Amino acid sequence: MSRSFDIQLKRPAGEFIEKAKSAVERAGGRFNGNENTGDIAVKTAMGSVKARYSIVGTTATIYIDDKPFLVTMGMIKSALGKYLV
Repeated sequence: MSRSFDIQLKRPAGEFIEKAKSAVERAGGRFNGNENTGDIAVKTAMGSVKARYSIVGTTATIYIDDKPFLVTMGMIKSALGKYLV
């Protein structure tokens, strides 16, 4: 079962996607998507995180499909916020 949270975009979706793709790829992950939907996979020291996203207007909804047991949703949201917003 996936869990989700929203991020309010403070820049156009295209800029958000460019920054997200760059951050994911710098971390050795895979980013596949566009300004509407996509998926992400990143390996962490604790295991892999797999997610999907959708963007409607100024809201990006992030769906976490798989994550290590010890990695909390709060940790994921905090990390994304630090790198993307």
